Amino acid sequence: MLKDFITEKCKKNINFDFIFDEVKPITKYGINCKRNAQPFLPGQEEELLIELSKVEAFLNMSKRRELIDILKQIRYIGETLQRAKNNVVLDEVELFEVKKFLVYVERLKKIIDNLKVNTMEKSLRGTLISIYKDLEIKSLPDLYKLLDPADQKMMTFYIYDEYSEKLAKIRNDKKSIENKIKQIRKNIIEQIQQKYDIKLNLREEVTINKNLVEKINKLNQEENLRVSGENYLSVIYKLKNNSELDALEKELEDLKTCEDEEELKVRKYLTEKIKETYKDIIENAEIVGKIDFIIAKANCAQKTNSVKPELTDELIIDIKNGRNLKLEDTLKHKKRKYTSISVNLNKKVI
Repeated sequence: MLKDFITEKCKKNINFDFIFDEVKPITKYGINCKRNAQPFLPGQEEELLIELSKVEAFLNMSKRRELIDILKQIRYIGETLQRAKNNVVLDEVELFEVKKFLVYVERLKKIIDNLKVNTMEKSLRGTLISIYKDLEIKSLPDLYKLLDPADQKMMTFYIYDEYSEKLAKIRNDKKSIENKIKQIRKNIIEQIQQKYDIKLNLREEVTINKNLVEKINKLNQEENLRVSGENYLSVIYKLKNNSELDALEKELEDLKTCEDEEELKVRKYLTEKIKETYKDIIENAEIVGKIDFIIAKANCAQKTNSVKPELTDELIIDIKNGRNLKLEDTLKHKKRKYTSISVNLNKKVI
């Protein structure tokens, strides 16, 4: 639509691309909002005034830096949400992405909900969202609670025990067997070290010089050791499982398989819940994009010391102390002064 609104020659003459490039959203949602931006056409003066008032509101607010810091933490989760919508079970990393998105968007909401707007226009005074309903973020506490069932309020995610009694029992059994295996291995190592006056390393290995023939012969007879390596100077022995350890490790592997299966059930459930909330999350993401884009405009206005234009029904253009921003920037880099100009064009309609 932009090419129908303004010619390429006119765009070049007013340095449109240079100015538009100075509007720099932070999030991918904001970048998409900028990419899809459309010009305000004749007859849309009211919509333009509302947009200008939004920029003015964010330009004057004290919390803008705080909002920017939050926006820097919001990552794009469009692909993750689409996977959930298509019934692809999300992994733990993707579930964490959704949780983190919810956390930062909720923080954004808390600030936005309490922002006050105070302009010269009485009709545009009050809280931001009471004036601009399209910037109201929807709270999603139920989904967040699902992703933080232990109510830890930490920026982490894993498949919590609270999701499933069966999962909690499997993990407890697994931990018990792991501790039992660890204790048995520790006891065997202590017995071997005391019996043969040797020291096994953290890999449960010991290296014996081949000159110690008698010790090597004894170690070769030890049922809890096996030869794991040998060279012309030494023999390397490693702790060997006995039947009890083999049985425990088999049981542990079975429990790990059960744990994986139960975690998959939980991830399927969470994915389904995210799918059910897909529309709300997408709408919030779009609002994040709007806020990001508006803040980018406010940042640009502040950087360029720009002022809010006044709209009129009359066929006039009245510019006071106008500047060509691209030329001004070029001269600034050359340490040369730019002189602003005023223009008044008035053409009566006959």
